[in-house]
Amino acid sequence: MAKSFKADKRADAPVDAGDAPEVDETSLADIEGGNGAVGTSDASMSLSLGQVEGSVDRGDLIIPRLSIVHGVGPLSEVFDAGDLVLNRDTLLVAKEEPISLTVLSIKKTYEERLAYDANGPRPKTWDSREELVADGLHTEWKNNEPPPVREVAAILCLIEKPEGIESLSFNIEHDNKHYGVAVWTVRGTAYTRAAKKVFSASAIELAGSGLLAGRWTLYTKRDQIGGNFVFVPYLTLEDEKNSQEFIRTVTERLG
Repeated sequence: MAKSFKADKRADAPVDAGDAPEVDETSLADIEGGNGAVGTSDASMSLSLGQVEGSVDRGDLIIPRLSIVHGVGPLSEVFDAGDLVLNRDTLLVAKEEPISLTVLSIKKTYEERLAYDANGPRPKTWDSREELVADGLHTEWKNNEPPPVREVAAILCLIEKPEGIESLSFNIEHDNKHYGVAVWTVRGTAYTRAAKKVFSASAIELAGSGLLAGRWTLYTKRDQIGGNFVFVPYLTLEDEKNSQEFIRTVTERLG
């Protein structure tokens, strides 16, 4: 279930009303897609109430995001470090408490390593190692210097709704339990502790049954990384696998 996310475009600079040219209303109506009243599209008059129409695909969807709260950043102003949060506004569980999830898919990419700056440029990305090598870059430490590019993984997961949580995101039901789709992006230490475990399980424990058969437990724990104590993810593959009925429900609902 691949997803496509586009960066926001910069808004055009404001125009002084005194310098703006006069607009021909007939031309404006044509630009807006209508041949009658200005700014009115004929298509808007034929919409079916309660229906989604047009060439809508998965690239038009905004998938909820799973996040680990760190000691700095906007989330830390609302939640505690180590909390697991859905869509930046819903506390799933507090630090060190577990959630259960199923990995639906995982995609590895590469990302330019930049110092965090909320107003700074977005990092450049590559889909393959061959692409970044062609640009003269690498992902290995050299001469005690961090690499200019790091590995990143987008994990599309199905989260089992924790007790006491009220959210419309958990809209898939099976065996009296509710589940919600979320994207969890991991890099750095989280990549090593989460993405590599999923890649390994897909090649070993889940090689015969597939990713959808795997049930995972995720929680956070405070650990020392590079001399600093931070909350890191602990992702563990459970012994019990998802049933074929569960996999069928998920496939029919999301396939």
